[in-house]
Amino acid sequence: MGDWQVYAKAAGRTARKQAAAGAAHARRDAAAYAVVADRHARRARLGVRLRDAVRDTLLIGVSLLILWFVITRTGARIPVTWVLAAMLVLVVVRIGYALMGRR
Repeated sequence: MGDWQVYAKAAGRTARKQAAAGAAHARRDAAAYAVVADRHARRARLGVRLRDAVRDTLLIGVSLLILWFVITRTGARIPVTWVLAAMLVLVVVRIGYALMGRR
């Protein structure tokens, strides 16, 4: 009867040692994944790209409105909805390119 108790204690000690080594390995893996994810996020520079896209879309929008105003003063009739639709398309394309495009 005593042999199985010795084996059970040895198996329990082995399991505890392996669990501590499995937990340490998991912590190292998680830290490595966090470093890699941070590196990818910095390399992507998403905040900078979005800021530049918003700046570009504002400049495009103001330019289109100025052009529309000047053209309508000459007598041409261009509906405001067309100008707004063109601005919306350009904004979507520019921000989409900022998010999906690679640099």
